[in-house]
Amino acid sequence: MRLNLGCGSIRPVGWVNVDCSWNALAQKIPGVGPTFAKYVLKTQKYDSDNFTYMNLNRKWPYADGAIEVVYASHFFEHLSISKAKLLLQEAFRCLKPEGVIRLIVPDLYQVAKNYVEAIEAGERKASETLLYVMNLHQEGAYPAGDGFRHIIGSLQRYPHQHKYMYDRFSLGDMLQAHGFRDVVSSSYGASHYLDGAVKDVEYSPEGIASIYLEAKK
Repeated sequence: MRLNLGCGSIRPVGWVNVDCSWNALAQKIPGVGPTFAKYVLKTQKYDSDNFTYMNLNRKWPYADGAIEVVYASHFFEHLSISKAKLLLQEAFRCLKPEGVIRLIVPDLYQVAKNYVEAIEAGERKASETLLYVMNLHQEGAYPAGDGFRHIIGSLQRYPHQHKYMYDRFSLGDMLQAHGFRDVVSSSYGASHYLDGAVKDVEYSPEGIASIYLEAKK
């Protein structure tokens, strides 16, 4: 079993694609789901319903050692510190021995470095770019919508702002603190431990500077 956490629209065959949004869940309703998403929630229509709804703020419904791979791209930074720790605890519990976790998050170091370089080059809107990429303020987060969409978004605690930012050291230390070993840095579409499997879930490079870290149980 390979888990793709916070899958969004990336739902490859051969993975358990996990999404915790009500939008994704509503779209699975036969017949009315896509229409509900388009006209009521006013969100994108997912091409595939190959996903499993799961609240990742709670204990996972899987047995100890049942999973081979845990993968999450640009999802981990949307968790509070306490929920991020819970996710790592559950990932470690559910992974089999030698199982692999791969996390991709925005690179705080590179984002900050780009900002300093932009300021030194005299770019007047460098701060706007920094705040947009960091997504730590409500105005820069995904639109909450209005009307019924706003109600649904509020119940799901939209907008999905970043709750924390990591560099390769802080994220690596966090993995090790939760029992993971052999933490290595990687890059888009390349993996030290997953061979070609990572290409199933990494369809395109991230739009911002990112950290790709892998570790073993």
